[in-house]
Amino acid sequence: MTTDDLILENIKPTKVVEYRVSKNSVFKLDVSELVQATPSGLLGGKKGNLTINGQVIFYSPKEDYVGQDEFYFFVDEPKSVFKVVIDVVSTFKPKAHILVLLGEELIKSSVMAIYELIKNSYDADSREVFVKFEDIEDTEKAKITITDFGTGITKEVLENVWFEPGTDFRKPVNVDGSREIKRSPIFWRIPMGEKGVGRFAVHKLGHTIQLISRPVKVEVDKFGKAIDVTLFDYELTVDIDWRSFSQSKYLEDVKINWSINTIPDKFFFKDTHGTKIIIGSLKEPWTRGMARQLKRYTISMLSPKNDPNKFDIKLDFGNWW
Repeated sequence: MTTDDLILENIKPTKVVEYRVSKNSVFKLDVSELVQATPSGLLGGKKGNLTINGQVIFYSPKEDYVGQDEFYFFVDEPKSVFKVVIDVVSTFKPKAHILVLLGEELIKSSVMAIYELIKNSYDADSREVFVKFEDIEDTEKAKITITDFGTGITKEVLENVWFEPGTDFRKPVNVDGSREIKRSPIFWRIPMGEKGVGRFAVHKLGHTIQLISRPVKVEVDKFGKAIDVTLFDYELTVDIDWRSFSQSKYLEDVKINWSINTIPDKFFFKDTHGTKIIIGSLKEPWTRGMARQLKRYTISMLSPKNDPNKFDIKLDFGNWW
């Protein structure tokens, strides 16, 4: 037994915390979340590498190591010792093509893909949604644009929900595995979108997508109903070419271009909020029958004329039908 082992055996920690870390990754521990002090020393972490920078401790497990490791950090004021237990686990490394396969299985047709996007607009508390088709009989020139005036997509939702397949933040999962129905905050709507991958199924329509969104901050009461709505001072733009999902080996290798615009004069949504999706390089030409089918689907979503929170759907096929 080494000297370090003897020291570790006799340490009585003030507090023990546990974290789960993926193998071959870097774990970052912000000490300020545990104590308002800067660590004065580190000990342990024999199954990985430990470094410290101010109040942040970095731990990276040894290559391909899976198992448990632990380390301690010391604080002088208030005098305390923290024991950090690390569970290093294997994780799935999904192939990039899996999103295409998921979309193919869950969204059976181009009509259903549009319908899913319309439901997303409803769930986002938009009063209306505009769907415009341009040159839809020519797949090279064709373009489909969906515009709503809902609550938009924040930077946090984009990173933690929109880019993660299967994440359905509108229907959280309870401890027992059941789905909690979370109504929309403004119009108190029951969400219609239910797959959690509808946002990825737009690849069913075309190879390219541009998303522009200006979000709002919705302050809610204890029941989840909106009491105040404030426009954020930025607008997000995301560009995706779905062909890169077939060309890249793993999902993490796919490059997605997105940016934050903070110049109001360049906003698409200047004095309001909402989301605009532009789909190009269509995979199939639209027919009169597909247009009729989409109209039938959307009729069931239209609200009565006397509904103060009604949802309106406007389909524009240009001069085609």
